[in-house]
Amino acid sequence: MPDQTNYASFSDAQLVHHYISGDEAAFAQIVHRYRRAMWWVAHRYSECEHDIHDILQESFFRASLTLHQFRSDCSLRTWLYRLVSNAGYDLRKRSRLVQLTEDGELPELGYNPLQEWDVRLTVTLAVAMLKPEHRMVLLLVDLLGHTVPQVSRMTGITEGTIKSRRSRARQQVKLLVGA
Repeated sequence: MPDQTNYASFSDAQLVHHYISGDEAAFAQIVHRYRRAMWWVAHRYSECEHDIHDILQESFFRASLTLHQFRSDCSLRTWLYRLVSNAGYDLRKRSRLVQLTEDGELPELGYNPLQEWDVRLTVTLAVAMLKPEHRMVLLLVDLLGHTVPQVSRMTGITEGTIKSRRSRARQQVKLLVGA
């Protein structure tokens, strides 16, 4: 079996084949490859980090159990998207069923859902203040999970310029956020 450093160049079909053949490192590469994109899918179902991680954990667990059933009539990304969407839908359905305590009160939350809103708002405002070309690169690479070569092909801008704009955008966000 090849070592993990070579997995980045494998196609999805090759990774699936290697995982089904018993190579668990191939599945780790699948998770690494699609984690960021699937995070955004899960984010559609919940704003809460804990719930998003639960959705992703459930989805990738289901994927690990059922990857042998994957048919290549759709892309692996689409298949994973469906798993994450289904897990998000299930979580939403379960969260509607609120259990009251014995004295009829709502239970206390184990976390504060508003805890991270100030940070999110600050970062959102900082990103909004970036130059449009810097904001575009930051969003495409860091939030949507595209690689620098992919963004270069999509925009027609050289990879060096993409890297430079991304670096400047990150520095500007750090400066504006005060991190």
